Amino acid sequence: MNLQECPRSGKTRALLLALLALCAALAAGCSNPEKAKAEHVARGEALLKERRWQEATIEFRNAIQIDDSLAQAHWGLARAYEELGRAPEAFEEWQKTARLDPNNVPVRIKLAKGYIAAYGQQKNQDFLAEAERYIGEVLAREANNPDGYILQANVLFYRGDPKQAEEKINHAISLDPQRIESHMGLAQFYLMTNRTADAEAVFKKAISINDRSSLAHGQYAIFLVQTGRSAQAEAEFRRAVEVDPENRDARKVLASFYLVNNRMQEAEAAYKEWAQLDWDKPEGRARLADYYATVGRYDEAAALYREIVGSAPDFARGRYRLGEISLQRGDKEAAREQVAELLKRNERDADARLLRARMSMADGKARDAIADLKPILDLEPRSQLGLYFMAEALYRDGQLEQARARVGELERYYPDFLPARLLQIQINFDTGDAEGAKRMADELLKRVAEAELKPDANRTPQLAADVRTNALLLRGMASLRLGQTAAARADMEAARAVSPGSPMPHINLADVALAEGKYEEARQHAERALSIDRANLPAFTKLLTIAVADRRLPEVRGRLEQLAREMPQSAPVHYLLGNSYRVGYGGEGGVPADAARAEAAMRRAVEIDPDYIAAYSALGEIYFTAQPSDPDRAIAEYRKITERRDDYVDAYLKIGLIESGRKNLDAAEQYYRRVLSIRPDEPIAANNLASMYADHGRGNADEAMRLAQDIVRRYPNNPGFADTLGWVYYRKGLHRDAVEQLQRAVSISSKMRGDNSLYRWHLGAALAAKGDKAAARRELQKALELAAQEQQRGAHRPTQTPVEDVRRTLESL
Repeated sequence: MNLQECPRSGKTRALLLALLALCAALAAGCSNPEKAKAEHVARGEALLKERRWQEATIEFRNAIQIDDSLAQAHWGLARAYEELGRAPEAFEEWQKTARLDPNNVPVRIKLAKGYIAAYGQQKNQDFLAEAERYIGEVLAREANNPDGYILQANVLFYRGDPKQAEEKINHAISLDPQRIESHMGLAQFYLMTNRTADAEAVFKKAISINDRSSLAHGQYAIFLVQTGRSAQAEAEFRRAVEVDPENRDARKVLASFYLVNNRMQEAEAAYKEWAQLDWDKPEGRARLADYYATVGRYDEAAALYREIVGSAPDFARGRYRLGEISLQRGDKEAAREQVAELLKRNERDADARLLRARMSMADGKARDAIADLKPILDLEPRSQLGLYFMAEALYRDGQLEQARARVGELERYYPDFLPARLLQIQINFDTGDAEGAKRMADELLKRVAEAELKPDANRTPQLAADVRTNALLLRGMASLRLGQTAAARADMEAARAVSPGSPMPHINLADVALAEGKYEEARQHAERALSIDRANLPAFTKLLTIAVADRRLPEVRGRLEQLAREMPQSAPVHYLLGNSYRVGYGGEGGVPADAARAEAAMRRAVEIDPDYIAAYSALGEIYFTAQPSDPDRAIAEYRKITERRDDYVDAYLKIGLIESGRKNLDAAEQYYRRVLSIRPDEPIAANNLASMYADHGRGNADEAMRLAQDIVRRYPNNPGFADTLGWVYYRKGLHRDAVEQLQRAVSISSKMRGDNSLYRWHLGAALAAKGDKAAARRELQKALELAAQEQQRGAHRPTQTPVEDVRRTLESL
């Protein structure tokens, strides 16, 4: 040993101690994530015990973001999702839990049940195989687990062996004859095999074994509802509560029973009793607030939620619901306040971002909504509300194919979510498929009838009524577009009967009356809509149309002037006022349009709200349609829109249309391509690019044909798109294909009461080129007749048909 080295060891020891201290600090830092995720899980479990499901999801998600392999966090998130009714998301979390925790028996039971239920709906044999695998894992770990044998029985039943299935359930019962859940399994088996009397006998036996079983009484009550014995069912639901007064689920089911049967007085009392069990906790009072919101008593719901978040500021679900109710009532500022508070507390709060997305849509900012919804769906790809509002945002942004795809996901994951089907019908209608929309509305109305016969807590009478109203309106609109006015009127009347307090049926009935030339009736319907909502933009727009038709425009303008004085800070009201001055009529007692007044009102609208896009667009139209037209000023207004929203395709599209109209074809093409760079499936820009080749020989013929074919594939019932494709074929010399498409264009437009000379001219020219002279003469003569009528109808918009070309072609035959 070298003793003389010892004095130097003091510095070495000090350095070593410093390094050890640093390592300890680093180790402590490294252990912080472990501590953090454990704390999140612990808080999530505590929130589950308090039945605060929404808040629990946040804690478990936070833990998963730290460690995605944490089985306990996935298991907790699955249980929270299950309580929230988010079954597909719960199922995904069950699968992750099972992969991460081989000893979790309850999750394997849930997965087996889920696969068996999925097989019952889709008859996919792979689902039964998966169920068998999980059942095997359950029984391998717990050989006497009764649920394992009951699940085996379900598989055996679907495999076609009901006798062995019954033996398995009876074995499960023999393991513990006092276990009520096993008897319930036998009762459900008898129901599956249509042995109703045997099922009822089992329910009664279970009650005789344990008359204090809330489960037995509750399940028997559900059976009685299904067999049409509502009075007896009510007694059993009440008995389930009596034997276990603290059972929250029993009280919830009783309250839901009264709600779905529209017995509001009893429902309110039952919700109050359920809420009183936890009145000292925010989630207890929230149950009553949710009831008030469900039945449309928004003032009471909002007041109670304000009280809740006042006493419990951290109750995130309360703030979300208060914001949602505020948005429903049109109080955007109150909704923004709640969203801001939620995001201040947790910037990743998915529900807050969801609500902010809905607010963006209410403000007409679909792209902002999409930006908020994307991270929600990245984190939770099967979020029901995330998918629904993403579909709606894409629809409002004009991305119809993407919206349709999202609705398809919704229908796959949530086949009973009726609002998704409404959105699908709307998309079909807007893409020109009126027949498809009508057929889908028929199917949806059948589904609504089923929901009304067998309502549950997720398909309440209020939801069914709302979906029925909108399905009837959409079917009526489809009938009207198809020229079936009697069918349209019947549906609009039915919608009014279902929702007498809504302005929309009256607005749509006004459309029917206008189609029938019944102006006074149309006026009465528009006035009724305005008596419900005095500043309803569609109703006033309808009233303006009627006022021009029956020459009462000054009266409507006066009413809008008064409304603008009463609501001086309302941009939509000034926009309406501006629209009233954009129209007019001539003749004796004529009232001309007043472009100056229209411009002033639109300017006032954008002063109030600089992001009010509709007013800028209206200003562009005012300048473009002025006499003389001022396309440069029109384009300047549309460019103001693009300065605020550089992805706003409608503005670029309108600039392209203006440039095309004044034969600046290079500029028009540039703007159409700009539209397609933002939204590749935008149909009008693609159609107009194809038309540049068909009408002017510009561009690539193959690209034009590809664009036109794709549009017709996506919009098979739009006559204008079929006409473009037919004319492209004609220019390429494909005369037989041209005739086929152009005949479709004429047929569809005639069916939609929109026959026009241009389509007839194109068809006549194609028939002539094909060599069918007789048919060509017939179409060309019809084109000349329609062109003359079009000239008489609109001096400012003369026919687009080249009449001299039609005459020359006709003379050549």
